[in-house]
Amino acid sequence: MFGGFPFEEFEQMHGGPGGRREKKEVDNKKFYDLLGVKKDASDAEIRKSYRKLALKLHPDKGGDPEKFKEITNAYEVLSDKDKRELYDRHGEEGVK
Repeated sequence: MFGGFPFEEFEQMHGGPGGRREKKEVDNKKFYDLLGVKKDASDAEIRKSYRKLALKLHPDKGGDPEKFKEITNAYEVLSDKDKRELYDRHGEEGVK
């Protein structure tokens, strides 16, 4: 006990002294890869790529419904400035 607080338990919860946690790798390129654009792509490039893929993969046109959902989700995140910033920083977990 340290001042009425179990210090070992605190360290385990917060990653050791000072509350520092190990930084884990974040996959923040999946959505860009799904849409076939670079990370520095403009809004217009993202929109153009999404529309092209949506026409090709739309279930009504014989495309794969799951793939269509994936690219639609990627577009919804990357086309929104705030969501894109969160995604770039924290990956998919950051936008959920």
